[in-house]
Amino acid sequence: MNILENGLDSFKKSVLLMKNLSGSKGNKEYEFLLKDIIIGLHHSTETLFKFLVSKKDDNLIYKDLRSHFEHRLNLKLSFKSKYKPKTIDFIDVINRVIILYDLEIEPSNYSKLKFLNEIRNSITHYEFEFEEDITEHTVAMLIPTLFRIYIDKIPSFKNYAEENNLYSDIQESVVENLMWDIKQLLYISTKINRAKSEIEKLDEEPDRKKAILENRNKKIEYKNCIYCGKNSFKVVGSLLIDTENAVELGKCDYCKLEVDKKISQYLYVNYGSLFNIETWIRMELSKVLKEFLKIKDIDITFGKDVISIQNLYKKYTDLFEKRTKIIVGYFIEDMISRLLKNNFESSYYFENDTMENIIENDDSKLLIDFKSLLEDNSDDERLIEDSELLGIIVKNYSKITGNSEEDSFYKLVRVEYVEAYENGMYMSWNGVQIESEISIRTDFNAYELWSLLYCEDDEL
Repeated sequence: MNILENGLDSFKKSVLLMKNLSGSKGNKEYEFLLKDIIIGLHHSTETLFKFLVSKKDDNLIYKDLRSHFEHRLNLKLSFKSKYKPKTIDFIDVINRVIILYDLEIEPSNYSKLKFLNEIRNSITHYEFEFEEDITEHTVAMLIPTLFRIYIDKIPSFKNYAEENNLYSDIQESVVENLMWDIKQLLYISTKINRAKSEIEKLDEEPDRKKAILENRNKKIEYKNCIYCGKNSFKVVGSLLIDTENAVELGKCDYCKLEVDKKISQYLYVNYGSLFNIETWIRMELSKVLKEFLKIKDIDITFGKDVISIQNLYKKYTDLFEKRTKIIVGYFIEDMISRLLKNNFESSYYFENDTMENIIENDDSKLLIDFKSLLEDNSDDERLIEDSELLGIIVKNYSKITGNSEEDSFYKLVRVEYVEAYENGMYMSWNGVQIESEISIRTDFNAYELWSLLYCEDDEL
């Protein structure tokens, strides 16, 4: 068994064990099952990330690079060496893969990886009591993140995942834990709104406001509140994360925000520390919204829990509107840019006279009719997939807001034009190759895209 096979096997077993986890809640088996998942996922992550590092350079999996290279030099020169190589630990291998492969990883996912390492060490080194929901949630949300990394960076992983039916297993986990995320955010946002109301009341009662800040108990060391920022947060306890980390619990005398166990755990696991809670919840909502909008058949998938999402929308309407428009805007620009490039390559790039005219007479600019662009690519499988996903996003937005799908579509789609750039060239009459960067543009027509999403093929 090589390092890749070893890591893949542990990852597969962790995914399969997750399927049985929710059914064992409430009995002793749950803790042992969760323990096996954590140890297996930790092992698979460390092993597969070491595999990725070794693909760049075998030497980089060792901890002390200076001693390692001195050892190799001694062997090369037939000198004696007492060096005993040690490979890097979990966090170091995570860091090296992120840098070597230039991974785009959200801070919350990096914090989850650190938390996985902490709870694994706690399990293997001393007695550990699971905080069921937060631990299970952390593990379940890490698996799709790791899945995407492996799909992108390990060529054989896609076939392995298909052969072992990992796609559907992971999707079930994503949906279940996305709903858990939404409920936690709704709980925390309710507390934030209460704190906001308290601040508004204090602004209308300057005497009470002054008294709270001036008449504090001198024997208490207050901390800055993670919502209002006032030095009025009274620590009443702490939550031990592991042997080295703990987060403070308490209540703000000024805005009355209570930082309980649920809030502390959620903040720590996602970001590794407590900071401005308003900033944090907006970051989390943006991330959750992006995942939720892509879920098919939300009525069937979430059932009555859709109400929780609608309640979040009412509390953060401005954020939902802004983020959804950004998501849709980028999605459409990526989709149409790809079509423009495909169309340019298939219809223009290899036509020498056409390219000469574009470069010499049209200032290296090409304007393509939007309707024709869609019609020319009507059989494109990627366009069909993208159109279906865009339809799902619009439908889900419509469900959250209560607007019709058509109204939602025209509200979200604010693109005026899409422009892509490709290198073009032609051969002159005397055999000289003339090159230029070509601007390929289409003036966006929302109606034509709506027709693609919701009309029959023969109506296009």
